[in-house]
Amino acid sequence: YEVPGSEIDLVARGFSYAGRLPPIKARLLLALMLASDIPRAEIETLWLDLN
Repeated sequence: YEVPGSEIDLVARGFSYAGRLPPIKARLLLALMLASDIPRAEIETLWLDLN
């Protein structure tokens, strides 16, 4: 379903799944990567490698 807030809509807006990581660990990892000034493209690559 392509309604605002649906899975398809979120993915189109750049949403990335946490995969096997529990939500709190995913949030912490993302916060650390953002705080480390890692470029977004590299964050996306690292994130995909984890899943």
